[in-house]
Amino acid sequence: MVKVEQQYPKSEADNRFDSRFRFEDLVDFELLRRLFDRVARVMSFSVCLESHPNLRKLLNRGHQDFYPRFRHTHESSVRSSSESNIAPTANLESQKPSVIRHYGAGLVDGTVPIIVQGEHVANLFIGLCLLNEPDIESLRARLTQLGCDDEVSTRVLNEVPVMTELQLHDALSFLDEIVVVHAEQRLFELALEYE
Repeated sequence: MVKVEQQYPKSEADNRFDSRFRFEDLVDFELLRRLFDRVARVMSFSVCLESHPNLRKLLNRGHQDFYPRFRHTHESSVRSSSESNIAPTANLESQKPSVIRHYGAGLVDGTVPIIVQGEHVANLFIGLCLLNEPDIESLRARLTQLGCDDEVSTRVLNEVPVMTELQLHDALSFLDEIVVVHAEQRLFELALEYE
């Protein structure tokens, strides 16, 4: 069990629940790493977790080691990475917590904000996926437009799974629930230690 000795100022731009705990203090990253590895093997996509609002990379699991590079290459060509990564918070007002981002030619990824006790503390990304069987030439052309080199394009064509949008939303919801329940349980345990 982690004992948190440091007192964190609430004004600091980080993911604090109160003056004592950060998201990183609450999560057993080894447990999440094992879980995300299993999910990535079964579903054939990568799972990435970033803190919010500072966008610190916390976990990146899965065989699609090119996915974070792809995501950031695409985002930087369209808009700054930070604007794109914060996009999930803009969608919270519509009560649709997960966002599917379309890259063209059926290629998508998904993201969901991790909300613990009303605080947006992290973003979870999964991808890449195809929403339908790809037209190989169209997909290759789109990947070239997105700035992907031949190695990444070949790996996308060989490794990216085909799934429905509903399956992608379900996967995001499932992983979101696991992370939130785990963090809230640890927050409860740590709060009891401080009483």
